[in-house]
Amino acid sequence: MNQSFNIPAGKFAGEGYQQYAEPMNYERQRNGFVTFWLWLGIVCSVFSGIFGSIVMSSYSNLGYYGIQLVAAGVDYSHAASQLEDASIMLVITNILAAICNLIGYIMLLKWKKTGFWLIIIATVVVSSIIIYAMGIISEAYSEIGLYLDSTVTTITQVVGSFIGWIILWAILQIKKNGISCWSQLD
Repeated sequence: MNQSFNIPAGKFAGEGYQQYAEPMNYERQRNGFVTFWLWLGIVCSVFSGIFGSIVMSSYSNLGYYGIQLVAAGVDYSHAASQLEDASIMLVITNILAAICNLIGYIMLLKWKKTGFWLIIIATVVVSSIIIYAMGIISEAYSEIGLYLDSTVTTITQVVGSFIGWIILWAILQIKKNGISCWSQLD
């Protein structure tokens, strides 16, 4: 049997030559908790898209208070149209965010680092739209004599998003066989 050796040009055998033992069929592996977390992210993305849309659509409904305004002869049509527009904006944004997060988590399961960046970019865009829409809702509520502090929602959205990114990044750092999931992502 004829053997050949890979010796770099200009080097003598044994001088400066390093042999790397790297498996030919390297299979990426991730810690079981990381896999669990990514699947949990997929499930939560689906449920947040469904339930978040229901909650966001409720901002346009004044319910019993709207009936009282009509009975008192108050014209709240401008505020109602603002609430309807903001509510539609929030529902659409929530559905798109859920879809982006779902795609991002699936990409992470398929070893694509782009999924992580998609989740971050989607969250920044969604947070900006939610902050804007909550300002509209707050103005519409104050127009009809109700008070809604959108500052709490804004702070919760921004801080919660930032903490969520840190947690996801930290979980992707969990190692299996000495190699983190993050370092294996393409």
